[in-house]
Amino acid sequence: MESPSKAHLISARGVCRNFETSEDTIEVLKGVYLFLDQGEMAAVVGESGVGKSTLLHILGGLDRPSSGQVTIDEQDLASKSESELADFRNKHLGFVFQHH
Repeated sequence: MESPSKAHLISARGVCRNFETSEDTIEVLKGVYLFLDQGEMAAVVGESGVGKSTLLHILGGLDRPSSGQVTIDEQDLASKSESELADFRNKHLGFVFQHH
């Protein structure tokens, strides 16, 4: 785990994402920590259904974590309204979606 005092370009601390069904709670992400600095690259790999897209949606402000914190350029995504998130994505993020 990384020192919480160091600022990173992208930071995910203890990110969890649960989905509720009528009968159960499905834990998709369980305490993910990720720190990326300017110029670094990372690949998110794994088997189908392990939470890769869920993590990327959360990091991109398209979805919110059940718990944990995501910051991009020292801006806490959880503190932003849906409108502010849309504006943030428009000005700071780019997405390339994969279509089947």
